[in-house]
Amino acid sequence: KGSRGLYIESVLNSDGTPVPHVEGKLHYPLANYLICLRKTPMKKGGYREPTTISNVFKHLKMWFDFCFDQNISFDMATYELHLQPFKKLLVSKSVQPQSINGYYRSWRGFYEWCEEQGISTVMSFPPKVEGKENFSGRSRNFNSRTTGRTLQIDPGLETVATVLDYKDCILNMDEYA
Repeated sequence: KGSRGLYIESVLNSDGTPVPHVEGKLHYPLANYLICLRKTPMKKGGYREPTTISNVFKHLKMWFDFCFDQNISFDMATYELHLQPFKKLLVSKSVQPQSINGYYRSWRGFYEWCEEQGISTVMSFPPKVEGKENFSGRSRNFNSRTTGRTLQIDPGLETVATVLDYKDCILNMDEYA
């Protein structure tokens, strides 16, 4: 709570992961969260690379700095009054939806970790809804098929256009010349 009014900085640990601090004092719970990410195996196996941890730190630093600019501590920030306006601000600055979604996943992950750790915040993300991921394609016997797997859809994510047909992106020899 004493960090209200100062921006978060970092130094690199010997393993390449950032150590967040404010005026030389470790920033909790952010430091503990980054340690947890570094030490906890991923669901698909293996451990997160220092670059991944560094990216998560950068995403959270953006958020914490925004909170500072709004004169509110991270634990008193809300989804409706702070996080949504921050996302809109990023959109207005032409930040790509894919990038905003990366930031959002880091923010949500941090707040979910805080909840698991019993760290009190007032942040409340929209609940994920169950949906199906559908994709069409040709199977080996060339029959058209559609398959889908159940997944959790996060309504807080930005819509991203997916290009499935690249024919308009290909140059002919004359255009190339």
